[in-house]
Amino acid sequence: MSKVETEKVDGSRAPIDPSAIIAAGEEIYRRNYQQEYEKEHRNEYAAIEIKTEQAYLGEFPEVAIRKAKENSPEGVFFLVHIGWPTAFKTSRR
Repeated sequence: MSKVETEKVDGSRAPIDPSAIIAAGEEIYRRNYQQEYEKEHRNEYAAIEIKTEQAYLGEFPEVAIRKAKENSPEGVFFLVHIGWPTAFKTSRR
């Protein structure tokens, strides 16, 4: 099992660590997709399924996530806004 998804002895899943999802997603994106996608898909979104490392593209984040969920309903996804440091920015305000 990866750091992202752990399975208990009874077959249930343990809570997933968001930091592990981010670390795994960033690594998968850098290794497998960044070079090509930033040339050919800038400003689109990629939803990356952490376990399979498969990426699903969309013009909008909702489209990328919908495609990803259709293909991997139980998946854990990392969302990338291609060509940008983060897909979304959060604030404490």
